[in-house]
Amino acid sequence: MDSVPLFLMGQDGPVAKYVHALAQRATARQDQLGREVADQAPGWAVDALGAVPAPATDERADWERRAGIAAAYRELRGLDDDQASLGAAPSREQELARALWGHAVEALGRPADVTDHRALDDAVLYQQVERWERELAAAPGWVAEQLGEAYEAAHEERIAHQLATAELAALPADDPRREELANERDRAAVWADWHTERAVQYEAAHEARQAWATGTREQEQQARLAAEELDRRGLPATRDLTAEPEPVQEREPAAEQHAAPEAVEQDVAQRIEQEVVEQTVERDVDQAVEPVATTREERQAGWRARPDRLLGESALAEALTAAERARDTALQQAERLRAQIPGLAEQVAAGHGEQVAAVEARLAQLQTLVELHEGMDAAERGFNSAQREMWQIQQQGGAAARAAEATPWWRPGQRERLGAEAGQYAARYEQAKADVAGWREQLGERAEQLREHTGAHRANPQWAREQLDRAQAASAAERAAAQQRDEAALAALRQRVAAQHAAAEKADGRHSEVLAEQQHRERLEPLDRAEESMWRLDELMTQIRERQQQAPNDPSRGRDLDPDELDYQRRSYDPDHGRDPDHGREQDHGFGMGR
Repeated sequence: MDSVPLFLMGQDGPVAKYVHALAQRATARQDQLGREVADQAPGWAVDALGAVPAPATDERADWERRAGIAAAYRELRGLDDDQASLGAAPSREQELARALWGHAVEALGRPADVTDHRALDDAVLYQQVERWERELAAAPGWVAEQLGEAYEAAHEERIAHQLATAELAALPADDPRREELANERDRAAVWADWHTERAVQYEAAHEARQAWATGTREQEQQARLAAEELDRRGLPATRDLTAEPEPVQEREPAAEQHAAPEAVEQDVAQRIEQEVVEQTVERDVDQAVEPVATTREERQAGWRARPDRLLGESALAEALTAAERARDTALQQAERLRAQIPGLAEQVAAGHGEQVAAVEARLAQLQTLVELHEGMDAAERGFNSAQREMWQIQQQGGAAARAAEATPWWRPGQRERLGAEAGQYAARYEQAKADVAGWREQLGERAEQLREHTGAHRANPQWAREQLDRAQAASAAERAAAQQRDEAALAALRQRVAAQHAAAEKADGRHSEVLAEQQHRERLEPLDRAEESMWRLDELMTQIRERQQQAPNDPSRGRDLDPDELDYQRRSYDPDHGRDPDHGREQDHGFGMGR
């Protein structure tokens, strides 16, 4: 970026001065970016150039120079610091950007994710171009224009249907134009459905094309770069893969003269045997294939016998998908339920089923309840006993202390004896206080446990014991009833497995029916397919008229319309409304092969 064009070297004038000024500004900006990158040390620079060297060294200056070249290109292209790669090379039409990309690649050292097509052999370049040509040949069709036309036609038919419906609603009941307008309305409804069905098919094809374009963008880029490199080498864009035919060597006359008659007879016998086999196969196939109806009445009768004749292509595909999903879901449910049977059967046989376990859990819960109440009661009794003992010791010690104080001085022996008794009572009182504190703590713990499990605040061991006794007395009968419920649950589980298998078989049968209809339509000739489409339209219109005759006062009976659809003035047609203006179109990336 610090150079000027060769044709301006040594030149004076306004243009040369302007270019020199731009070069100086670009060089200054490049140096500034190099210093900023060295200070910030982003990931893309450290990965490509290594750690930032120490300041005021030659390595630091070279590091900043190379980083500044790359940072200038990244700033030009608007690349974030999170993006480590410089991206693909710009097209040849963008000469400045392409030159700066080359300088940045050379400054950073070519990364592993950028292919240097200049170092590839001619054969590898041709392989990349040919691989893209094969992808392009096998690509789904580009149907964006047909998709837009189908949606536009469907919208016009809906507008015609809404206009006819509104006009029909405004006509008197005895107006002779009602029948004509009703036919026009029904015809527009059928054609709108038909165009919508076509649009759905084109939409699926268009999505497939878009997915293909996204998945092959890298191959297209590599092929474009390979074609540019071939052009730089002066080679044609395609290579001639036609191999030269090998010269035909004429047999020597001697070989023909000495041909064995046995070989000729064997060849003739093999040909005859092959013809006999082919005739037998053709005769068997002709006998196995049903005769094709020749008259229109026979074809229509066969068409009416098909149960899915009125389904459109999209509805047929949806029915096929729904049948597959229902079959797979039923099989998965059956397998999931079947996997539960062995473990459940083993538990029920051992008498440890879910219901029996619930009975035993109830007994264990009552036993725990009894233990909690009895523990709470024992703690209350211990606490009360310790508290009474403490009070007694306190009274006895106080009496001994008062007696010692009341003894006259001339009775020193008695006074000392009473003082010693008062001291013993004081020691016993401290021990009794410690016992009361221990019982109080134990009582609090028991009370908290009882409150957590039962919600009660007072112990009632007699009530808890009665509950346990009654449950133990009835446990045998309850366990037997619970065993019966477990066995019934096991039988119900087996029935659910059988029901899922039956549902899977039913869905598989439905799948076979829809698949047979789909395959039959694929085998039809275009004229026969068009004929069946007309029959489908006629029968749909006939059904619409029959529903209208059943409800003559409801002009919209033939088609389930949203009330907002009748407001056709408010819902005016806008071809770009709700759609991307470039919907279905791919941009030309300069390769010249299209997408």
